[in-house]
Amino acid sequence: MDNAIAATGSSFPEKPRTLTELLNAAQPEQPKRKDEQMKLPNVFEKQTPPVTYAAGSIIYKEGQTRDSMYIVKKGTVDLLVRGERVETVAEGGFFGEIAMVDHSPRSATAVAKTDCSLIAINEKQFLFNVQEAPFFALIVMRTLTARLRKRSMVLTPATERSGLAFAGLAEAGR
Repeated sequence: MDNAIAATGSSFPEKPRTLTELLNAAQPEQPKRKDEQMKLPNVFEKQTPPVTYAAGSIIYKEGQTRDSMYIVKKGTVDLLVRGERVETVAEGGFFGEIAMVDHSPRSATAVAKTDCSLIAINEKQFLFNVQEAPFFALIVMRTLTARLRKRSMVLTPATERSGLAFAGLAEAGR
């Protein structure tokens, strides 16, 4: 067991899948009722009240300048690239994380699929959480990587993918 974990008495899931799971695991062991357990939106809600969007509302458009990433407190959000839905983000999920990593324009359009409530996380909040909870950064990186891989698979024709894989094997053999 890791010394830091042993010192706090906390244990982390082997591979946390969501930010909520990560933050729940990071809490000190305390007897709590199920409805009192920390949820990711609640962590940020103290600093940033949720913003509501009606179904069909555009949260941001592809190409716009960035300002925040978002956590879905309630509802669902569709992410569109060139007008095609590439993902639906459900309650407890997040999107817009690329905005916190670079200063490029938005790479997707986010549209409220259902009525939803979102928590915006600005760059200052993001950087604080990366510094104070490194697993926060790990979850963001894992999600970002999974999304990039998925988009790459969708946007790159199969013939190019197999050629790229072969080229990679050829280079590795040099």
